[in-house]
Amino acid sequence: MSRILVIPDIHNRTLWLEPFLDKMKDEYDSILFLGDYFDSWDDGVENAEITAQWLKASLGKPNRIHLWGNHDIAYCFPKHWCSGYSDEKKNVIQSIITHDEWKTLRFIENIDGVYYTHGGIDERIYPLKHTNTEFWDLLVRGEPVPELMAVPRSRGGDAIIGGILWCTWRELQFPEVRQICGHTIHDQPRVSFRENNRWECELKGKHFPYFKKHPHWALNLDTQSQHYAIVRDGIPDVRTLESTMDDEAFQLFKEQCRSAKKRIIFRKN
Repeated sequence: MSRILVIPDIHNRTLWLEPFLDKMKDEYDSILFLGDYFDSWDDGVENAEITAQWLKASLGKPNRIHLWGNHDIAYCFPKHWCSGYSDEKKNVIQSIITHDEWKTLRFIENIDGVYYTHGGIDERIYPLKHTNTEFWDLLVRGEPVPELMAVPRSRGGDAIIGGILWCTWRELQFPEVRQICGHTIHDQPRVSFRENNRWECELKGKHFPYFKKHPHWALNLDTQSQHYAIVRDGIPDVRTLESTMDDEAFQLFKEQCRSAKKRIIFRKN
């Protein structure tokens, strides 16, 4: 049985992570991060340095998979600008994370028949034409990579179809696969599933019976770190962070969120 702990967008909220991962260590075999380690409202060089140090250490630990997010890639390839980016943050991040370390991040992962990406996979670009290595090589050569980097109009770009780092959840046309992503913020996890030859949406809640019942589904986990999932043999168990943490650890998490000036509504589910 494979057991994968899936952590969605972090956005500088790193202080709670390692104590949480250590507490949960008996419940998973590997960890998969959905990307967006950097950038939060009104952050600065100090935040970027702390996050970069955490990411560098995490990249060196076994049984961890780190996906790219749209807020990360500009700090390795500055031509792919994203809101929150600054040259000052880029300089400090690049002084910590090496080219070879960046190269270990992945754009897409498939484990037990579940696709993991940062923003989601749209059926209009599925199947993807390139592997992780090929995507990296294209970026290094400075070539266009719309499957990754196309920015939809809803996010300030001019693309009709967003790439897998930029897709907006509500605009996705889902392929007939199982997939988990982050990127689009919600107050609760979102799931869509295919039934009677069409896609249906469940818009709130965290306990979904659809994962076992339906062969094709899509799950969005980005609730600003309020939820995570443990995926056992391709079936997600979605949980709240608050229900897992002790009070002291959750207070630390909330304080870091407030210091990053993120608007989060804390709730028990």
